[in-house]
Amino acid sequence: MSSTKIVILFLILIALLFVVLVVRGSLADDEPQASAGKAAENFTKQKQAPDWIKTIKDAFAWLQPKVQLPCGQTGELAKKCENLQLKTSFLVLPDNRQSFRTANFRLINGSANICYRTNENAPSCADAKDLDKNAKPNLEAQSFDLPDSDAADPQRGTIVVLKKGGKITVICKSIPCKVDLE
Repeated sequence: MSSTKIVILFLILIALLFVVLVVRGSLADDEPQASAGKAAENFTKQKQAPDWIKTIKDAFAWLQPKVQLPCGQTGELAKKCENLQLKTSFLVLPDNRQSFRTANFRLINGSANICYRTNENAPSCADAKDLDKNAKPNLEAQSFDLPDSDAADPQRGTIVVLKKGGKITVICKSIPCKVDLE
């Protein structure tokens, strides 16, 4: 048997294996039926991205612009704020160099609500929290609770801060309550 015949045979085997796997995957009954109502929603909540995707995200996280808040006693801008308690508000200054920045919060203990508004004319935090999940997101007013049972990591949440800045408010809903800005 010549080497070209062996290569062709090998490629045919790979193609057959591919077809078998595709057919097997399409016949698998892992997906809920559309008529199952809440079952489809629960299925998507249970499905989480593989760990290697989080590794890739973490590897490139340094490229993502971060919010710097005046956390210390001296009013210096910091990349990390620890042990935010009770009702703490931060004014986020405008940054014309970045169209958006992110503020990643981690709940240490208790429960809290995190709210961001660009200005006084933006919808209130309560309105932002009650928006329909299917509605177009309004980045001028964002709000979420920690812990968030719908999130992949219920102890963490992210706010997208727009170029024009705004105000971030951390409201503790239980005592003791501690939140870190990462």
